[in-house]
Amino acid sequence: MSDISIPGVNSKYGTQTIIDSLVKVERNKLVKLQADQKTLEDTKVVWQSTNKYMQDVRDSAKVLYGFNTPFGSKVGTSGNEDALTVSATRAASNGNYNVKVLASAANDRLLSGSLALDKQIPSGDYLFKIGDKEVALTFKGGKLSSFVDAINLKKPDLLKASLIKDTAETQILQLEAVPVGAKNSLSFQKAAESTLKDLGMIGSPAGFRKVLLEKDTTVVPGASQTWAPESPISVAAGTELRMTVKVQVAPAPAAASTNAKGFVLPDSPAVTYEGITISGAAMKGDIPLPPPAAPPPEVRSMKGLSVKVETGALTLPELPDSETATSYTYVFPAATVLSSVDLANGNSARSITVSGISLVDPKVPSGLVATHPLSKASDAELDFEGIRVKRDSNAVSDLIPGVTLNLKGASDKPVSVKVEPDKKAIKDGIISFLASYNRLITDILVLTSIRDTNPAASPIITEASYLTDAEKSKAEANLGRFQGDIALNQTKNGLQRILMNPYPTDGSPFSLLAQIGISTNAANTGDKVNVSKLRGYLEVDEPKLDESIARDVDGVRKLFGNSTDGSLIVNTGAAFGVDELLKPATQLGGFNAMHISTIEGDLTAKKKEISNYNDYLTRYQQDLKTKYGNMEASLNALNKNSASLNALNSNTSGQ
Repeated sequence: MSDISIPGVNSKYGTQTIIDSLVKVERNKLVKLQADQKTLEDTKVVWQSTNKYMQDVRDSAKVLYGFNTPFGSKVGTSGNEDALTVSATRAASNGNYNVKVLASAANDRLLSGSLALDKQIPSGDYLFKIGDKEVALTFKGGKLSSFVDAINLKKPDLLKASLIKDTAETQILQLEAVPVGAKNSLSFQKAAESTLKDLGMIGSPAGFRKVLLEKDTTVVPGASQTWAPESPISVAAGTELRMTVKVQVAPAPAAASTNAKGFVLPDSPAVTYEGITISGAAMKGDIPLPPPAAPPPEVRSMKGLSVKVETGALTLPELPDSETATSYTYVFPAATVLSSVDLANGNSARSITVSGISLVDPKVPSGLVATHPLSKASDAELDFEGIRVKRDSNAVSDLIPGVTLNLKGASDKPVSVKVEPDKKAIKDGIISFLASYNRLITDILVLTSIRDTNPAASPIITEASYLTDAEKSKAEANLGRFQGDIALNQTKNGLQRILMNPYPTDGSPFSLLAQIGISTNAANTGDKVNVSKLRGYLEVDEPKLDESIARDVDGVRKLFGNSTDGSLIVNTGAAFGVDELLKPATQLGGFNAMHISTIEGDLTAKKKEISNYNDYLTRYQQDLKTKYGNMEASLNALNKNSASLNALNSNTSGQ
């Protein structure tokens, strides 16, 4: 079976080796085409990379003279950041200010009493009010922890709740109104009021309050009235005597009768004398009225209120003279012991009605108050340049234009606030521009220089210490790729010229970048020239740059971009010149885009050529297999016929 050969499958003539050799010869052209494709792809990547470096330089240049230039950035500093910090926008003006923080704005933070870990909260509609905003919660009842979760899920920007274990067996509920300011005080309605009272979080205020009279009492003209506690009361300084007073015209007395009074005498008994009878006739007559009495003078007086204290009677200021109910308050200036409140109505025809007489400590609020407050909603107070200011927020942005004062806490003395140019941002912007510039110069030098036999030892690459290992490997591969390219060399020379030129700065002491510490630092050491300093790289003398920015920041700005025609549109400067130089190369449809587009066209054609040649190789190999298969089949047939003839001859000879 070893001499059996199947054409196209195996061959004792070595035809497959012959076919592979012939195909390999034809494949050499494909290898060259693929190498050309790889070269085009690498070249495209290089141009894209170079275009990116140029665009980076343009972007960093625009930053230095565009509308968002760091030269317009402002920074605010505080002399005491524990009291306040300062943030400034570009709209801020330079200046120095003195601010004393008397108090920062606070929010309401309340604690409950110690509660059992299994404390249950009843179901109900709970309403919490933070100023004029509401947090409404319908709770179905359950554990206190579930109640806390329900509150936190409702409106966490208004109200927060938390549980704190004060002991291993008890916990405390904390409620916090998130917004600060006196207008954002926390109050409770519906089921929240009764439940929080039960939790010991709110309750009646503790303090002095004594009611002497609740209902209305009228004191008629000429009368007096006394209101006395069961026993004398010690009254602290500042305690207020409060009441409501109303004046009414008293009813007029009954008018005297205007009818005159008279007398009537009945008939007298008859008298007979000597036969003569004499009878007396009845008599009547009028008694004249006395002359009318002069009316008493009208008396109008709101004096008469007094209090009896341990030192005697103390006359109080006059009551309000009004026919509508009016509040009256008297503040005790010193501590005393009060026995009674007395009112004598000295009016001739007016009654005085009083009600709600009470002694109150004004520091004690009415209604329900927090039992264990951590902080109380209050406004921020500060002294700004000698003016007392109140705000309902700790971010005060309307005192200094473009500046926000972020209050942290009270200060015992004025805090100095300074607004000035952001020198760090300016310096960082300049250094970023120079870094992108130097990176582009390195890229152009690598591409246009003569390729060394040992690229890794090229001074251009070894001097670029800021390159990463990967970037150095790429630079070694690209060294001399565009050797002598005129456009790239012109770009490099143009950049160097722009950054060495003087620029008008409207009277500033600076006209050259070298004057603010930016130069190639090219220098001779004896007879030797430091070649690395002559390649066009820029270096920064940071102390000198810092000093220049501090000395004349506007002059430094004009070095990079300035308007010389009064239009406020930048038309000169180092950054402006660099941007203008690189614009034709990097803009849409620019030189770099044309290069890349041309390469992409070549790549498309090359890929098509490779595809066509692959099809040719497939057909060529198949043709060879067919031809050599047919040849092997013919040879096998001839060999078979030859064997048959040999066998026939052998048989004939034997006979």
